[in-house]
Amino acid sequence: MYMGKYEMKSVLRSMMSIQRHAGYTISQVLEDAVPDQSYYGVWKLGPTVWDCNKSPVLLCVYDSIEDPAMDQCIFCGDPEERK
Repeated sequence: MYMGKYEMKSVLRSMMSIQRHAGYTISQVLEDAVPDQSYYGVWKLGPTVWDCNKSPVLLCVYDSIEDPAMDQCIFCGDPEERK
């Protein structure tokens, strides 16, 4: 299937919107799922999304204040950059 330049831009805009909304939704789920509210507003997903069996949202989550380099997932301890 061939997509022209304008169709590709439209698809990319949609994907960016979905990703932005997913990040917001995941942060809301985390606030509800984890009773410790000390992390409120500082949880972030990394630029690469990694599976995490210990996380309530099944993705690695990082504390953007205490760990801006994303060296340790809050739940499993793995770094964002897996070498």
